Amino acid sequence: MSALPVTFDVMEFFRSKREHARLLRPGEVIPSELEAAFDLLGQLDPDWVWVLDCAGTIKGVLVASPAHGVAMIWRISIVKDASNMALVRILRRFLKDCRKRGIRGLLTAVSPNRDSEKRLASIMVHAGCRQLEGDLVMVVGKLPRENI
Repeated sequence: MSALPVTFDVMEFFRSKREHARLLRPGEVIPSELEAAFDLLGQLDPDWVWVLDCAGTIKGVLVASPAHGVAMIWRISIVKDASNMALVRILRRFLKDCRKRGIRGLLTAVSPNRDSEKRLASIMVHAGCRQLEGDLVMVVGKLPRENI
């Protein structure tokens, strides 16, 4: 009986060791290639934005907010050249911080056209969350004027 060769990518191993998830620092800017889009609305709360830092460069972002004991994940985006563990690494840090903050659940809307969001949905369903499908439409925008 012959053993199958084990594939080990040394470059992937060392690249992933340099990645770590952390909160966005005040004044720090999310790179445009991550298409977080919340910078268009103005006020990101760095206490609710997690980034994947790879040797001082932001390679991923998770934008969330609290709502009545639940964390709403608004966007998760990882650059294509990040490690295979990048999304898991940022998600684990997010969940750890949410537990410390007393958050008891999460909610997100994902786009089937964004790889990071599809992977997020798959991971969360595997972890016991439910994926609801139907006629849900999300509407976003700046606050309308008061005499709408």
